[in-house]
Formats: sequence, structure tokens, C-alpha cells
Amino acid sequence: MKKLLTYACSLTLALSNIYVLTSSVSCSKDTLEGPNKYMGELTYKSNKSDKDLINLLLDKNEVEIGEDKKTLELIDNKLNKDYLETINYNTDSYTVPNIEGSVINFLTNPKEKYNSFNQKVNEIFEQTSDLSNVILENSKSKNTSFKKIDYVMTINGKTNNDYFSINIIKIYLEYEILSEENVGLTIKIYDKKINL
Repeated sequence: MKKLLTYACSLTLALSNIYVLTSSVSCSKDTLEGPNKYMGELTYKSNKSDKDLINLLLDKNEVEIGEDKKTLELIDNKLNKDYLETINYNTDSYTVPNIEGSVINFLTNPKEKYNSFNQKVNEIFEQTSDLSNVILENSKSKNTSFKKIDYVMTINGKTNNDYFSINIIKIYLEYEILSEENVGLTIKIYDKKINL
């Protein structure tokens, strides 16, 4: 009986390891497009600095930040408001809850259709031009899903701070057509502290 119990436990453990492995592989298959983990600090292109990014975020013709859709608010080189978590980010009629930071909406379109960021951003940072929005699956038939990857830039900071952070967030969207439910998973892949 003891041998039989040991054999059953070994078989269960082996099968659970196989299940974990196949689950991991199938999960990563859906999210292979672009980085799936924190990659480190954003780096500037040559001759670019915090000042270039700050000037872009102050330009009302280029950006809208957060729900109030204003530019970066500063007084005496300090933040004049809190830039905190985005509770519900709406994109393409899908809602993604709890994104770290206030989402920055860039008003000019990217040069290429699926680029995540426009030319102004790509002229500042090394990594942003490599990030593209991708549709993984798009079928209108029943029992199927719509799967998509988007990237957004967010800002984090508190009133009176003389710095803030910029984050690049990867959003994995999945919409089940039959149940009309959507899932939005977020991963911070880059960030950078910006001094005012």
C-alpha cells in the first residue's frame, strides 16, 4: 500500500509539473510580442535630457494628462498636482483597471499606424520606437476573443515634489465576445525618474 501511495504521489507531482510547464508556455505564447517583464530605466537619445521631456509634457498642442486632460502642472519647478494611479483606463471601448500613474495621451499620431508613440516621444527615448500596438486575434464569430497589446506612458508624482517618474506600461487586452467580458493585464516595462 505504501508503494502504491508513493507511486500515486510521484505521478501527481509529475503531472502537475507538466501542467505548470504547458500553462506557462501557452500563456507566454499569447504575450510574446514585446517585453513581458520590467526591462529597466528608459534612456535618452543623444543630446536629449529631462528638459526635453518636460517641455513636451508642458505643450498643450502635444499632450493631455489624466482625466482632466491638461498638460503637466508646475509651480516654482515643483508639481502643482498629484499624478497617481489611473483607476479605469478606456481604450477602444475596453476598460483596463488600475494602471500605475496618470496616463499621458499624445495628441499627434504616430508616424507608422501601429507605433505606440509619436515621433516627438521617439526622438527623446531610445526604447519607445521599438514598441508597437499589436492585434493578436480579431474574430467577430461567436466563442472567440479579441486580443491586443497596447503600450502607454504614464506619469507618477505628488504635489510639491521636484521630481516625477515616467513609466511605460504594456497592456494586454482580451475581450471574450460571447460573454462580453474583458481582461486587461498591465506590466510596467520601463521607467525613469525626471528631475524638475
